[in-house]
Amino acid sequence: MNVITIVDDDNGLLFHHRRLSQDRLLRDYILHMIGDRRLWMNDYGSRLYGEHPNIVVSESYLTACPAEDYCLVEEVDPATIVDRIDRLYLFHWNRLYPSDLQCTLCLEHWTLEHTDELKGSSHKKITLEVYKKHRGKQS
Repeated sequence: MNVITIVDDDNGLLFHHRRLSQDRLLRDYILHMIGDRRLWMNDYGSRLYGEHPNIVVSESYLTACPAEDYCLVEEVDPATIVDRIDRLYLFHWNRLYPSDLQCTLCLEHWTLEHTDELKGSSHKKITLEVYKKHRGKQS
């Protein structure tokens, strides 16, 4: 499965129990990036994405998302589902927030395939890193 997550400079996922992924241009970028594939998320994520034909809202999104689709992970540490992840799309806010939840995923057994920089609506620069997991590695 292709996992999309957004972190701050300290790998924080949530600050004051709120998401980091509220940037409108980042959401547009993600929807363009997935193309015709589906983007799985829970109800919390769907509040920002609204009605879109490629959005699948399910409270079991972490286990129901097929390997070829994308999964938006905002409220869960991706390390808890590492065995299901094939490719990680890691967006960096390039800011530091007082986080409540951290991404603890160790990228030692992953290959950095691609980086990109984009301009957000609320952030001047958002950095994307795309990682592919080495076969047979779980961390």
